Amino acid sequence: MNWKLLFAVLVWMSAQAAPADEMRVENVGLTLIDKADVPVREAGALSEICVREGDAVQAGQKLAQLEDVDAQLQLSRARIAADEAQHLAENDVPLRLAQKALELAELDLRRAQESIERFPKSVSASQLDRLKLTVEKAQLEIELARREQTSAANKAKAAQNEVELALALLQRRSVLSPLRGVVNEIKGHPGEWLTPGEMLIRVVNVDRLRAEGFVVADQITGSLVGRETRLQVKFPGERVEEFSGRVTYVSSEANPVNGSVRISAEIENRELLLRPGQSGTLILGAAETAP
Repeated sequence: MNWKLLFAVLVWMSAQAAPADEMRVENVGLTLIDKADVPVREAGALSEICVREGDAVQAGQKLAQLEDVDAQLQLSRARIAADEAQHLAENDVPLRLAQKALELAELDLRRAQESIERFPKSVSASQLDRLKLTVEKAQLEIELARREQTSAANKAKAAQNEVELALALLQRRSVLSPLRGVVNEIKGHPGEWLTPGEMLIRVVNVDRLRAEGFVVADQITGSLVGRETRLQVKFPGERVEEFSGRVTYVSSEANPVNGSVRISAEIENRELLLRPGQSGTLILGAAETAP
């Protein structure tokens, strides 16, 4: 049997079966799309690690905890101060007393004026001036009471801000996952002193991976972004698995030496069979044609 002839026929049949603009990209590499090196945000001793390497976590889930006794006390103190400030802000007794004093002063002044109308000499001018002054004083006391109540309300708002700040500082001592994924690495042990910005836990999401490779610019016809793809990966035992995806990026620049263009596609990691670092062949489907 002429094996060379048979191979040539198979190549020809494969070319006839594939769409003219289908493209194969060899040796594409798989990398992570979503990953996070989660740091601590406050200085302190690590009191607890809540996860283990390999654990699946959700976005917002607690990963670790720094000692927070001081932060808890600060929050408690701020809440007590806020409660007291709110109590003072809601206290309208001084204002109501000033209003009653004004009512009484106005009543005394009105009676004196009525007495003068009936008996012109019944109230002296100096006594009448003192009554008028008492009314004005009561009016000023009302204004002062209102200002003090406004000031107390502002102080209550400021005290509540202190509560929120203390709560935020307390929450910053909890290390939370910023994304859904798997704990890939833990650095640190309970009791160790950590500094702000120090990476503690690495979380990766392998549900979707990025396949990156290079194609010759001359082979690109039309827009590749959005085109459906298939990624073929060889596993132990010569088993080949295929995964679906879509092209997400095509570089606008070509390598001046070899004319290659970098492209990448997002691949659905079916059953989490794929791992970053693996390689395979990316097959770009034919471009859709208008009806």
